[in-house]
Amino acid sequence: MWDDALGVLLWVDSPAYTQGAWKGSIVYAFRPSDGKTFTVAQYDDDIVGSVMPRKGGGIVLAISRTTASSISNTFQTDSWNSGFYSMDVDPQTFKGSNLALLASLPAGSPGKFNNGNSDPMGRYWAGTYCPDGGSCSVWVLDRSANGYSVRKGISDIQHPNGLVWNEAGTQLLFSNTGMNAVFKYSYSLTDGTASNATRFIQGGAGLLDSMCGLADGSLVIANPGSSQLQRYGADGEVSCTIRVPSNFVASCAFAPNGDLYIPTGRNGGSATGPAGWLFMTTGLGPGVKVTPVDA
Repeated sequence: MWDDALGVLLWVDSPAYTQGAWKGSIVYAFRPSDGKTFTVAQYDDDIVGSVMPRKGGGIVLAISRTTASSISNTFQTDSWNSGFYSMDVDPQTFKGSNLALLASLPAGSPGKFNNGNSDPMGRYWAGTYCPDGGSCSVWVLDRSANGYSVRKGISDIQHPNGLVWNEAGTQLLFSNTGMNAVFKYSYSLTDGTASNATRFIQGGAGLLDSMCGLADGSLVIANPGSSQLQRYGADGEVSCTIRVPSNFVASCAFAPNGDLYIPTGRNGGSATGPAGWLFMTTGLGPGVKVTPVDA
């Protein structure tokens, strides 16, 4: 995700997604002005499923923290304590500090955080992933005069993924990877609720995974099991394919100048070659503006 205040692209290297290593995360910041990459935070066991810029400065992270029973190579849906955390970030070194819990998911909530985004009002939506077929959810971080709270925004999802709002905030597009489909919701900015779900895109042989939106209502969706992303128009039809020299396309994010950044993963493969690189392409048009989390 692009952080306009820091002038960097934030992304997570998640060893949790490599075979036999369901633990650990590194949060990076890439500065396009000089091509330098910085380590913001690193966790040996905990999973950072999503990271967003923070309205009050710094960042907000969706973290699934390990318990004693979950520090192993076997994924257990009941072994994570998940919550939303704030973190200060030094604008020169980009080093993170002062990690602070904002709100926890209810005890016993299954799965681990996987992806997230904030709506145009700064509410943070982040989904939990149940790889064993359990019932996970998309959770919402709300802020009020009394502090922070969490609630379910979308329930009974096995593998939630990308979330994209239109710029008016009247529509939410949600990638339900477990059903290999993107759903369209009517969205209320007043109370931050999604309703009236309809199937917008149905995937075929490829897997509809993480995605990012453009200002014209089109989408770019990553296909992790291939070497490509696809752009879908506002009508839900494929308009072009973006090929990437890697066999695992993990995600995508726009910078304000229209550059599209594409992190790729090794996914248990070789540590050499273009797998696990960060790519950039341009010429697609402006992306939907990123709204910092209201925190």
